[in-house]
Amino acid sequence: MPKVVPATRRQLTLLIAVAGIAAAVLAAVLIPVPYVILSPGPTLNTLGAKPSGKDLIQISGHHTYPTDGHLNLVTVAYQGGPANSLNLFAALQGWLTPHEAVVPQEELFGTSQTQQQVTRQDTQQMVSSQQLAQAAALCQLGIKFQTVDTINFVQAGMPAAGVLHKGDVITAVDGKPVTCKTPTGTLIKARAPGAAVVLTVDRNGVTHDFRLKTASAGGKAVVGIGVLESYRFRAT
Repeated sequence: MPKVVPATRRQLTLLIAVAGIAAAVLAAVLIPVPYVILSPGPTLNTLGAKPSGKDLIQISGHHTYPTDGHLNLVTVAYQGGPANSLNLFAALQGWLTPHEAVVPQEELFGTSQTQQQVTRQDTQQMVSSQQLAQAAALCQLGIKFQTVDTINFVQAGMPAAGVLHKGDVITAVDGKPVTCKTPTGTLIKARAPGAAVVLTVDRNGVTHDFRLKTASAGGKAVVGIGVLESYRFRAT
């Protein structure tokens, strides 16, 4: 029988080192890291795009003028996320690539959101941004539309607490209508802290007037409400 030669200390050290490296590589491949890679996405020239055979930007009821050049819609692509996590090697590659950025996953998805929830939220934000752009343009042109300031929250311990409710729609401040140029916050702050303000509120279709004494926040008059602004455009 051949004689079995015992492994030397150097050989054992080498085997342990190789096993450790293999385990580390396997862990780097299999264990996800909480990061997302951001990279430039495709661009779309909104002035020349015809996704369905029609101009992407369409205006009816008003005179239009010929356009040239480009008005590009830029996008950002991402890799990773709760449904498709990155491994360490992919994250390191992103860090080393000049035109990519690696950011913590929670910056895009929060701490408890699923990828589907983030997609729905992004879609809602896109619709909201389109409304904001439309409202800004119409406001600048002086074309009338309705600004709807809905109370999103009421802060405890502030003048509005126990008086105003979430879901109330503020239609006027001191008799001045809420518009794109005179939103609720601007109208309330147009006084010294401590001065009274009268808010006209639509609550479930019934109009109420509430007189409140303002408080001070950063030297500005406030009543302790958060307002979510939306718009109602006239049909064309």
